[in-house]
Amino acid sequence: MKSYLSMVKCCLFLSATLMSFSAWSEQIQSNGFSYYIDDAQPWVKPVSLKSKDVSKHDQSVAYLLSDSQVYINKNDYGRYKRYAFQAVSKQGLENISEFSISFQPDYQKFYLHYIRITRNGKLLDRTRSSDIRLVQREEEISRRMYNGYVTAMVLLEDIQVGDIVEYAFTINGRNPVYGEAQFSAFSLNWSVPVHQTNIRLLTDRELEHQMFNSDAKLKRITHSDNSIEYSLYRENVPAVYHEGEAPAWFDPYAYVGFTEYKNWGEVVDWAKPLYSFSGIKNKELLKKAATWKAQSKSKKEYAEKVIRFVQNDIRYFGIEIGVNSHKPTHPDEVFERKFGDCKDKTSLINELLRLNGIEAYPALVSNSTRKGIEDFTPQPGAFDHVISYIKLDGKDYWIDGTRTFQYGSLDNITASNFQKALVISDDSRTLTPIKFNDAMRSMVSIKEAFSADNYKDAVKLTITYVYSGSKAESVRASLDSKGKENFAKDYTNYYAKQFPSIAREGDIQLIDDQDGNRLTVQQNFIIKDFWDLSEERLTTPLYGDYIASYVAKPEVVSRNFPLANYHAIGIQQEVSMSFPEVIDWNIDTNAYQIENDAMKYQRKVDFEGREFKVKHSYESKQDHVSVEDVPDYVEKIKEIRDALYYSVWVSNEREEEDDLRGTLRSLLKAKRKQ
Repeated sequence: MKSYLSMVKCCLFLSATLMSFSAWSEQIQSNGFSYYIDDAQPWVKPVSLKSKDVSKHDQSVAYLLSDSQVYINKNDYGRYKRYAFQAVSKQGLENISEFSISFQPDYQKFYLHYIRITRNGKLLDRTRSSDIRLVQREEEISRRMYNGYVTAMVLLEDIQVGDIVEYAFTINGRNPVYGEAQFSAFSLNWSVPVHQTNIRLLTDRELEHQMFNSDAKLKRITHSDNSIEYSLYRENVPAVYHEGEAPAWFDPYAYVGFTEYKNWGEVVDWAKPLYSFSGIKNKELLKKAATWKAQSKSKKEYAEKVIRFVQNDIRYFGIEIGVNSHKPTHPDEVFERKFGDCKDKTSLINELLRLNGIEAYPALVSNSTRKGIEDFTPQPGAFDHVISYIKLDGKDYWIDGTRTFQYGSLDNITASNFQKALVISDDSRTLTPIKFNDAMRSMVSIKEAFSADNYKDAVKLTITYVYSGSKAESVRASLDSKGKENFAKDYTNYYAKQFPSIAREGDIQLIDDQDGNRLTVQQNFIIKDFWDLSEERLTTPLYGDYIASYVAKPEVVSRNFPLANYHAIGIQQEVSMSFPEVIDWNIDTNAYQIENDAMKYQRKVDFEGREFKVKHSYESKQDHVSVEDVPDYVEKIKEIRDALYYSVWVSNEREEEDDLRGTLRSLLKAKRKQ
């Protein structure tokens, strides 16, 4: 399922029913597809391209013009685009000598108006001489999704530094799944500066509109034929520097959204017919449901069987062409072909649950923007994913049918923390908050137990990892993909970075507690040359290195954007060493804690007899750090990373023994080494 607004900002998501162009329109065939060469339609209002001195431009390409115009009339929708840019350096030649335009041939037509080069004041027409090929690249096939888009790949020849490349086109055709109601959006800035920008919407109806991250004012004109025109022309639009590492819901770019939907309830009304089915008719599937019901002691247990079946026995693959971009396939067909995308799997879960009197509804969410959908104008294109909303025994459950290897009871499995959802039900008229719960938190418990009989021979290491929640699911997936042997090698390679001479001892042990959605991994190792006997001090590392990857310093510290914080995760890492002898450690055993609004870290040291133990624990508390709190957060990160790399040492004093083997003895004093 596609998100409309997110695609507006990064590529061409264009829709409309067909409108006629001029009689001389020339059709060009390429790889079984076609496009047309034709003039722009009369509704397009030309924008004059102004000259710009680029001699002091500090980038390889100067972006001169971005012109985007949309026409909506009697359910017709066309989007006109015109771009102009200039190569400032040789590097810029590579950037402007090729470009691509995508469209959906099932319901769209691509009209190329011109490609032209301005060189030393002379206009050169390259519309027909350019190498233009239509291909189905299916970039999303790796994500197990087929959407049928065709891409026009345009390659320009003989481009020189200083050339101005300009091209214009229109995409006509509208996805019929949207029905009569219209919506659209325009980007207002980009990651590069643009000399001239123009947006324009010509429509025969009133549309609600809203500006995001901009105080610009649209110009509104009502023409004599009662058509309404919205426009905004600007010059010297500065670039937006995206600092990266921002939370999913944060969008620094400006855009304007138009919609015919007055509220989210009207979007619900649009979606309800798409998810209306006459019920399950497949006899084999009905028999399965009856068996699950007979085997279950409660509706909750029945629901768990349904969810596990759809998640793991119906593979994920989406055919999202035309109306199937938003309309799910009938559950009977999904079961018969044994695959489906998010909306297909959601519908299959919901219909099976309803067979046993369980309330279940589709819930539209955004994987890319999370709670950021609440800032959108109401429209279907705000969402890119569908999950199930289940009401059972007075509790609310959010279940994602596309999650695989997710085992456990209904109370300890859940969808990701999408934060906001639009539930498709009769009484849903606005966005519903998805409350954070413990099932959304992944937990990792690690025990690394080192043991030494003396300071010369090999040290034994036993590791025990216990993964819960989504971490258990991802580890199961890795195990399924790699196989047990390669999976075991990954753990060996991880520890070999610190201990190059490490070797596995015995087979890796896997204990899968599917009822609790926990996976335990155990492995024994032997480490030769654990201590460097040439040093005056024999250092024992007791690092909380697994936690380190969750407390990395951000790439950009001086920020204008909030900083994403990995959420939700909880980690406990216990590292212990059983020394060859009892040592009287002179070390503070009080707990050491670092905490702020985003995270909490604690380290506790214990020693008794021969064993020295360090317990590191970390938990994230929220999904982001506000701009004003970033400096403190970075300081806390530094403190945590220092605290993670904890080690102790004993003095390397030798005493000759009668057997001439020279056994190492430690002093009764040891110090912590930072």
